Amino acid sequence: SITIATKNATKGFMLKRLIQKLLLVFLFLSGVLLTACGPVREPPRVTGEITPETLTKQLELSADYRQTAQKYLTLAQSVSSPLREEYQLHATAALLHINQTTRAKSLLNEINITSLTPELRFHRSLLLSRTALLEGRPEQAIKGIPDLKPDIPADQAMQYHEIHAQAYNMLGNYLESSRARINLEPLLTDKYADNIQPDSQRFVNNQINENRKLIWNTLQQLSVLVLNQLQTQPPPDILSGWMELASIHKTTSHQPERLEELVTRWKNRYPSHPATETLADNLVTRVQKIQRQPEAIALLLPFSGRLSTTAAAIRDGLLSTHYQQGAMSRATIRLYDTGDKNRDIQDIYLQAVQDGASFVIGPLDKDAVSHLASMESLPVPVLALNTTETNLFVPDNFYQFGLSPEDEAQQVAERATLEGLGNAIVIIPEGDWGERVYTRFSERFTELGGEILEQQAYSLESNDFSDQIRSLLNLDESWQRHRSLKILLNRDVKFEPRRRKDVDFVFMAAFPRQARLITPQLQFHHASDLPVYATSHIYSGKQNPGEDRDMNGVIFCDTPWTLSKQHTKGNLQQSINQLWPNALTHYSRLYAMGIDAYNILPYLAWLKETQYERYTGVTGSLYLGQYNKIHRTLKWARFVSGRPSVIQQQLIPASLTDPGPSLKMIQ
Repeated sequence: SITIATKNATKGFMLKRLIQKLLLVFLFLSGVLLTACGPVREPPRVTGEITPETLTKQLELSADYRQTAQKYLTLAQSVSSPLREEYQLHATAALLHINQTTRAKSLLNEINITSLTPELRFHRSLLLSRTALLEGRPEQAIKGIPDLKPDIPADQAMQYHEIHAQAYNMLGNYLESSRARINLEPLLTDKYADNIQPDSQRFVNNQINENRKLIWNTLQQLSVLVLNQLQTQPPPDILSGWMELASIHKTTSHQPERLEELVTRWKNRYPSHPATETLADNLVTRVQKIQRQPEAIALLLPFSGRLSTTAAAIRDGLLSTHYQQGAMSRATIRLYDTGDKNRDIQDIYLQAVQDGASFVIGPLDKDAVSHLASMESLPVPVLALNTTETNLFVPDNFYQFGLSPEDEAQQVAERATLEGLGNAIVIIPEGDWGERVYTRFSERFTELGGEILEQQAYSLESNDFSDQIRSLLNLDESWQRHRSLKILLNRDVKFEPRRRKDVDFVFMAAFPRQARLITPQLQFHHASDLPVYATSHIYSGKQNPGEDRDMNGVIFCDTPWTLSKQHTKGNLQQSINQLWPNALTHYSRLYAMGIDAYNILPYLAWLKETQYERYTGVTGSLYLGQYNKIHRTLKWARFVSGRPSVIQQQLIPASLTDPGPSLKMIQ
């Protein structure tokens, strides 16, 4: 509960306004900040006088934003200005919490600006900027807010800095994003510290810690060179302190003793820095938990049989990164051919253990993975290169890593939601693969509040997708109305078919050949204005502007390895391209998988213990979820002139171990 101490009745009016502002602070924190960076926590409950206003605010804090908006609009009809406009602004804020940007903008435009006080005008500009953020227009979000003045209420100042932090992050300006969050912290720290009870104080402290975590994660996107160059102010400058600590972490993350020495020096230079409280010491503890590369690795793959080509690509990627490390890697690698005999996988594993393996990578086939996972215990840890079909119990040291299409379908759902797209139509291939992709997309999209209006499946052998597309867009109904009208009037009627207007985007699950055909057929059937989202499977991995130009505008996710430009490719990628010229064209993602499978081994126990951490790999940003499954966050690109063009804004689920509805965008 929240209680406010007063000394006499003359402060009643001020108390009422303070309650309003305090509640709006918590509404903002539980909506914008918590939605951006963590799982929703139960907010404090309101006590005191029961009025329509306080009841509505309690409803806001319950996170039932749709009903909150309606309540506010109802109240607005019974009061005069400027309270009417204030209620309308609160209704708009509730609508934005559920991504109702179109309705929110309409309501903002209906508000009589001349009736607004300066405080309410500033509130309106904040809501317009939040709308721009939800629509993926960070530049407009920044431009739309007037400069912050000293007399601006604390809750609005907090929103001001939070919007700037998110917008600059979306633009890739990590310095200014971090600066905005640094400016936000004092407002989170002590604005109402004397007026809230311990439970609420913990609530605010959690927001401070979340904000610091976001500062840290944002600065991790900058290179060591940039971090060092931007440290323009000496101690005790807060921003320079953050950047110096980030630089120390990046340069000594594999040297625990050196890291501890430099962190100690840093703490002496910045004794009052916010990161001194927990983060600095945690860096040392975390790095000490990163293990050495195993000395003996057994690679269990089907080098013969139906998966031999896939296995060879993974093997070559793994061995390439092993040999590149040279003397830095003391590991020995022994290969075991599992063939197609999946039921023998337990015997092959035990033979590898008997031969001295300290870590096993593989198997690859799903059935083999399930057979090995069914063992009651494993003498040495395993990194399987696929995942079990069902989420069943696995041994504690059994890890699962695969290029899961379900992960990608989930990220399509999340990105569309972040961009304010709530209604989808879906076109998928017939068969098990298409059903798996659709199921995960559907589950995640509806969990986030989206609605799938129509779904159609097509044959992989087909060249004509007109029937499916007409059904998706309700064009058949449009033609039927035309035929009915023609019969009724008994004469020809000029007619142009119209597609349904309640669709926000198309989710297309397809491979390159089908995607190159489906996209222009969507445009032909009057859907050229609809955004199209897809998984990595639409891109062959090799730039082919002549054939891929038909996919211009399509947005898809893919591995950083595949999307890196030629001039930015690392030495390893260039070496693989020289040794196997066609490898990066046909098997680029499998080579990347082999590289990450080898490099992530020392980090697995660390990722498991510190579940909010991530490993930056060439297949994506990797984190460990339930059942020891490694999940990937990929990069995003859009086809422009037939070539993939990387999109700056990237996606991270709020809870890395059990992603819930909350999301945020970063680079």
